[in-house]
Amino acid sequence: MPSAPKGQLAMQTVAIERDANPGGSMFGGWVLAQMDMAGAAHAFGIAQQRIVTVSADKIRFFRPLIIGQEVHLYTDTVSIGSSSIAVNVNVWHVEQNAGNKQFFNIAEGIFTFVALDDKGRPDKTMKDRIE
Repeated sequence: MPSAPKGQLAMQTVAIERDANPGGSMFGGWVLAQMDMAGAAHAFGIAQQRIVTVSADKIRFFRPLIIGQEVHLYTDTVSIGSSSIAVNVNVWHVEQNAGNKQFFNIAEGIFTFVALDDKGRPDKTMKDRIE
């Protein structure tokens, strides 16, 4: 488990009550949705065209996320294929005490996105255009 965020800050939000289970922890599906959105923003920034999620792999949850906690999602590129972009997404809870930030790793996973052409098919020319 990483001890500090790496990559770029892609998104931040606050865990709110409507997305929590009766015990006060956020549903795993909510966390996955945030990870998918952060990864998609990262992949779109590279592809500059319509993308879709094709897989979410190696998802690991390390600790619960509690209502009211600040959440930061960091992303970095794992690989770029002819039409696909794999993105590592890390979720961190951030606490600020007396101006010092303390990070707690919540979850991580690798999301793969595919760039689509105008007809909705994988765009095999994406990699050539971004290099």
